[in-house]
This record gives sequence, structure tokens and C-alpha cells, in this order.
Amino acid sequence: MKALIKKDIMLIVKNFSYINLIAVAFPMIVVIQQPNFFMYVASIAISLILASQVMTTMALDEKANWIKILSALPISTKTEVISKYLLAVIMSCVTISIIFPISLIFGHFSDVNTGSLLAYAAIGFTVGLAYNLLIIPAAYKFGTIKCRSIFMIFVIVPTLFIHLLNMIGIQFDIDASTALSPILILLGVMFVVGIIMLSFCSAYKARAKKR
Repeated sequence: MKALIKKDIMLIVKNFSYINLIAVAFPMIVVIQQPNFFMYVASIAISLILASQVMTTMALDEKANWIKILSALPISTKTEVISKYLLAVIMSCVTISIIFPISLIFGHFSDVNTGSLLAYAAIGFTVGLAYNLLIIPAAYKFGTIKCRSIFMIFVIVPTLFIHLLNMIGIQFDIDASTALSPILILLGVMFVVGIIMLSFCSAYKARAKKR
């Protein structure tokens, strides 16, 4: 398990391309028009750039015919799939470590409370994790090439969401997300756990068929 994660992290470091930044250029248009959305857009952009690295490792695995190498190693399908999900969690944690300092700096020069800063970090973590919960089983089933459009969906949808709110005159209030009741938070956690289990089962089933 540790060896697989270490292998993937080395692949990410070695193959990281700043071309990824071009993919988030579209949301930056929103920031120019609505500067108050800077942290919201930055959280999603940073999250997706890092989250997409998981699919990068999967694409490199496909290119190297990694599945044949695995068949000769004492590594189960379950272990391989779990390692990808752990990598996704690691990338989401790295997202928080980047977003939180940026939000602190942003908060220093604007009227933003601590709860909002935590909410931005939570948005980054959640978006990145959600992306990989969808992309990992999809990539195992259909291949990474057919799944590249999912990245753009995650980029465009939040951007259009902000633009739509602006068009109809609704102000996006990040502070509202910090005032959720404990029951809603608990239900949210239960929902996320259910999605994780469903995603893992789908990924395991798809990968097991290929091995």
C-alpha cells in the first residue's frame, strides 16, 4: 500500500504540468467581474488542479500497462483501488494546506471571519474529493481518455453557478455555510460516507473485471 502511494506521488511530482493552470482560466473571468468571489473560485481551482493528479497517475499506469505488472506482484485489486482513494484524500489534504494560508492572507485584507476561512478550505476539500469519487470508478471502467471531459464539467458548473446567481441578483454568502445545524451536518456526513462506499464498490468491480 505505502509503495503504491509513494509510486503515485513520485509520478505526480515528476509529471506535473503547469498546463493544468490553463484549464482554470475560465473561472478567473468570474473573479475579474466579481472580486468578492475570489476565494470561492480559488478554492475550487486549486482543488481541481490537485485532484486531477490522481487521474494523471491512472493515465500513466495505463500507458505503462501497469495492470500486467500488478498481475506479477502480490498486490490485490482491493489494495490497488484503496491506494487510489487514499491518494485522493492526500491530494485533498494538500489542497487544504494551500487554501487555508491563502484564505488567511485574503482575510487579513478583507472583512472575512474565521468560520468563512474554514468554509473555503472545506469547499476545496469537498470538491476535490467529489471529483475523484466520480473519476476513479469511471476511469477504471471506461479508461482515462474518455473521462477527461469530467474535469471541465467540474470547472464550468461552479463558474456558471456563480454567474447565474449574479444574473438573478442573488449574493453568494459563504457565512451561511458556517451556520448549519448539527443534524444537517450529520446527514451530510452520512451521505458522503454512502457515496464513498458506492464509489469504491464501483471502482473495485470495474478494476476486478480487467484483472
